[in-house]
Amino acid sequence: MNFDNEIKNQLQNYLIMRGVISNKTVWHAQTGGQTNKVWRLMGEKDLICKLYLETKTNPLFNNTPEAEYRCLLWLDGSDIAPKPYKYLKTPFGDVLLF
Repeated sequence: MNFDNEIKNQLQNYLIMRGVISNKTVWHAQTGGQTNKVWRLMGEKDLICKLYLETKTNPLFNNTPEAEYRCLLWLDGSDIAPKPYKYLKTPFGDVLLF
């Protein structure tokens, strides 16, 4: 099993055990991220799950999940940003669901 599948499976189990998603939620890997892992979660809710990976080598900007979540909260209802759902600190890294 490769790293991406292993981390996805562990994160999926973690989110199911905490009641954030159901065990029927289907995960689809998304592409384009530089340093984080991103999935589309299709189930009771249609969500994007962004797992922030600890890295010191981001070539563009700092990884600041709490700041991104605060920005989404501030922009909520403006129709220019996705609607925030949850922000969690997990054993695998910070997770933003929107």
